[in-house]
Amino acid sequence: ANRDEFHERPSLPLAPWQDAPAVIGGRDALRGGGWLALRGARLAAVTNVRRPGAAQGRSRGALVAGFVQCEASAPRALETLATEAGDYSPFNLLLHDGDTLAFASNMPGFVAHPLTPGVHGISNGALDAPWPKTESL
Repeated sequence: ANRDEFHERPSLPLAPWQDAPAVIGGRDALRGGGWLALRGARLAAVTNVRRPGAAQGRSRGALVAGFVQCEASAPRALETLATEAGDYSPFNLLLHDGDTLAFASNMPGFVAHPLTPGVHGISNGALDAPWPKTESL
């Protein structure tokens, strides 16, 4: 995956991370996070949520980096995130721990839940919203 926003922002291509070689993914060269990364069966991916005028906060990429490097289950990681989700720039987040695939977002308020079996679309708005990118898929 590659970021589709702010192409001038420095990023590193898909590769093992130098400080965590078991993690593979692209990397934000500015803040050290990622937008899609995996370590074994653990996977995390994040998108921004486009809300003009929304407050900017902590880097969303830290959510990806933090999850793939920890041992918490996806549900447990989301319980922890619930207390600090408002500190981050608006996001949609997918976490997979090898058993559970879960979704979270902090826009307009924090929501988190396992994803039900089936086909889902996640872009820069609400889960399964008919954004042009997801409709074209």
